Amino acid sequence: MGGILVPTSNNRDAIDGDVRLKARAVTQPAAYDDIVDHYDEHWSVLVREPQERLTESLELVPGSRCADLACGTGLDTLDMLKRVAPGEVVAVDTSEMMLRLAQRRANEANLPLTIDCQDAGSFIAETPALSFDVITLRFVLGYLDFQSALLQLPRLLRPRGRVGLLTILSSS
Repeated sequence: MGGILVPTSNNRDAIDGDVRLKARAVTQPAAYDDIVDHYDEHWSVLVREPQERLTESLELVPGSRCADLACGTGLDTLDMLKRVAPGEVVAVDTSEMMLRLAQRRANEANLPLTIDCQDAGSFIAETPALSFDVITLRFVLGYLDFQSALLQLPRLLRPRGRVGLLTILSSS
C-alpha cells in the first residue's frame, strides 16, 4: 500500500522567513485514523446531499445484502443498514478507527454491522461471486486501480444487483 504525505504542525521548518512544511510519510489508513474525530464536520457535511441522493437511488429493500466500500465513519453505511434491516451491510475501510466509529454508530442504533478492515481493491478481488445485491463506492476510486476494480464488480453482484458510485476524479 502506498503512503501519502501529510503536513503536520510539529514538523515545520522556518527558513529565511518562509515556512516550509516537512511532510511525514504515513500510510493511508494511519492518515484517516488521525482525522477520524473531525472527519464528519470537515468532509461529510460537504458531500451530504450527493451521498443521500445515491443512497435513495439504490432503492434498498429489507433483506438485501450490501457492501459499502471505503465506508469511512459509517454515516451512509448506517442509512443503508436501516433501509435493509434485517439484511446485512458489510462496511469496508482501511482505517481501523473509521470502522470503530461506524461500528459504534450501528451499535447505538441497535443494528448489526459487519466490518472488514481492508482496502476496496483487495475486498473486490477476494469476494466470492454473487455475494451482494448492492455495492457502493463513495470517493474511493482514487485509492485503487479503478479500471480493474470496476470490471470486477459485476461478478460480485447477484441477479438484478446494483452498484452505486460517487467520485470527484476527473480521470474517472
